[in-house]
Amino acid sequence: MNHHRSLLSLFSRLALLAILFLAAPAARAVELTDADDVNDFIILYSLGYYATMPPQAGTFVFEDANFAGMQVGERVWIVAHGKVGMTGHKNAPELLVLFTARNLPKTTPTVYLFSCESGLTDATHPQSLVTQLAELMRAAGWNEVHTEGTYGCSITDRTLGTRNSERVVIEGKEDEVYRIQLELEEALAPQAQLDAWIAQFEVDHGRRPTLAEKARFAYAESPAIRGFFAGLISMANDQGLLRPPGQGFATAP
Repeated sequence: MNHHRSLLSLFSRLALLAILFLAAPAARAVELTDADDVNDFIILYSLGYYATMPPQAGTFVFEDANFAGMQVGERVWIVAHGKVGMTGHKNAPELLVLFTARNLPKTTPTVYLFSCESGLTDATHPQSLVTQLAELMRAAGWNEVHTEGTYGCSITDRTLGTRNSERVVIEGKEDEVYRIQLELEEALAPQAQLDAWIAQFEVDHGRRPTLAEKARFAYAESPAIRGFFAGLISMANDQGLLRPPGQGFATAP
């Protein structure tokens, strides 16, 4: 696999501007990932990170999205691997179909795309996913919705001790961060620890763990996964590979 794609797969979550989060009403989050990534330690760590911010509506894969019970002012957080123009293997029109089919309330004020490069454009995507999704949703009746995404690859930075603390990799520094990633994965084997835990859970409980249970393990219980992200952020930051907190985000409209 091309190492750039691997890096995008690693940093598949989006950063929020702290000021926007603080200004928004208290609300539950519907966290969505992709069915192909339900056992990915990177995605599960992100879900666990945002699950620590109660109250919340739940954690779902795209195919099982359930917006029942959402109240006025509740925001949607999409946690998924991404690239320019796409999050969790879905583009903006496909996300709109999902929101419409599953009755996302028209009062939803914000959709946060915790997905790499959702704020970027390229030759085949003259509009970023952030911008296109906002325009489509507004045209379909979400009159006041705002969307937010990142201009690059981002890492969940729980070490800052603040909500929604994301660090964006500086453009052109992806290869250097990727080398740190490989070193840490080889030393800590975070995915292997997660896979072993899932297998043991099925033996102990006679069923598969839920997405929320896997996320809780990845975020709160796995030394290998916690150590991986703590080391990645610390080393990348010390080497000047990350933007300062609060930089590198796109908002629409």
